[in-house]
Order: sequence, then structure tokens, then C-alpha cells
Amino acid sequence: MIVRHGFLLVKSVQLVIDWGMSDGSLTADSAAAPSSRSSVPSSAAPDLAPFRFVGGSLALDFVNTVNWTERGRERDSFVGYEDLVAWGGAAGVLGPEAAMGLRAGARRDPDQARRALARAHALREVLQRLFTAVASGRAPEAAVLRRFNEELAEAQARLFTARLEVSSGEPAHSAEAPAFEWRWRGMGEDADCMLWPVVRAAAELLVSAEVARVRLCAGEACGWIYVDRSRNGLRRWCEMRTCGSVAKSRRYYQRTRRRLRDREG
Repeated sequence: MIVRHGFLLVKSVQLVIDWGMSDGSLTADSAAAPSSRSSVPSSAAPDLAPFRFVGGSLALDFVNTVNWTERGRERDSFVGYEDLVAWGGAAGVLGPEAAMGLRAGARRDPDQARRALARAHALREVLQRLFTAVASGRAPEAAVLRRFNEELAEAQARLFTARLEVSSGEPAHSAEAPAFEWRWRGMGEDADCMLWPVVRAAAELLVSAEVARVRLCAGEACGWIYVDRSRNGLRRWCEMRTCGSVAKSRRYYQRTRRRLRDREG
């Protein structure tokens, strides 16, 4: 058992997260409302246009599929189940065949697809509340952490190791090429399978040293969360070209107005 950064890591596969928690509740209504580094997915991934991958973690990119504003959630990328499947493909979680199978399954059983979408919304809110607390230096609410650990236990139950298949004549493994890999039992079959790697990525981020670099975007009406990997640790925006540019334009406008007032006065 290894304890790091206030979290509890039990063995290498079964993760249980624990922290000094504040009181709090996560009702069914609020929860159901609409490797851990993300990275920009490979060139083989589908069109990324509807999605942006700037969080530095698969889990944070999942959280960032909606704007978290004081008015509530805005510009939600997960309106329908097809959006969830498309995100999984763009994020590199689902391959083309798996995505095709999930779409076919959704046509056969629309209710199952709706349940998977509702679960994605609920998980996203859990992760948003969890990592917002982390970024703000607060202990997460007890109900939020308990719900996350329930999701984690279910996801980890799907994980297993399998021997890598190699071409004829190639060595089974080497120092550069390991002989085994992680796989997910039911990936491409269960309607909510794209959520399992998200949960695992969240757990890996929580128990890593990089949890201290989790930040909230300073942009208005954004609420996106990211890992600050800048050299000086002073990154303020989810993206400079979006929130950063808006803030820069606003400051310029305010300075211009002040100069005009001063001249008129």
C-alpha cells in the first residue's frame, strides 16, 4: 500500500481514493443532469472539430465537453448518444470498429443508449466537482468522492491484462516492446464503455504529483480544468486563443475607454 498526496493507492490495478473530505451531498437529480495524459489524439482518430483537447488528461478533457458557468452548463457537446461515441473516437478511446458497433447497438436499443448518456452526464458532474475542489485547494465533498470510488470500482472490474499478439518471426517481447497490455472487457460492446478509461485516467491523475498542477481556467463563463505543465506554472487559460484572447481584448477595450474618458474629462 502506498500513500501519496493525501490519496490512497491500493496495489497497481485496484485503486481506492481517500482524502479528508468535507460534508456534501450529490443527489440523483444533480448527478444525472446533462495513460492519464490526454493528448491530442492520433491522426487516425476521427474529425476533432466538435471537440477540443486541452486539459492534459483524458478525464479533464471529458469534463471540458461543456462550459461550467454561473448560469449553469452551456454549450454541451453531449446532446445525444452519438456525440458521446464521437468524442470517444476523437479522444482515442474507441476505434472505428468499436464506434460502429456502439452506434449499431444504439439503434437496436435506444433506451440503453439514453441510459449511457445519462451516466456520462452524471460522471462528468462528479469529475467536475472533484477536480474543481482539487484546483481550488479544497477537500472534495464526501458524497462526490464516494460516488467517484463507486465508478472507479466498476471500471477497474473491467480491466485485465492480455498478452500482445506478435507477427510470425518477431520476438515475443523485448526491453522496448512489452509482452502484455491493458485491455477492457466489453470495450465496444457495452454502451457506456468509453467512460471506463475516463475514470481510470481521473484516478491516475489524483494519485500523481501532477494533481498539484490542476488549474481552473480564469476565463469568464468557461470553467474548464487543465493540468498546468508550463515551465513557470503560471498558465491562466484553457487556451490562449480562446479565453486568453477574450480577456486580452476586454482589457484593451477597458483601457481605451478609460483614455477616452480622461480626454473628455
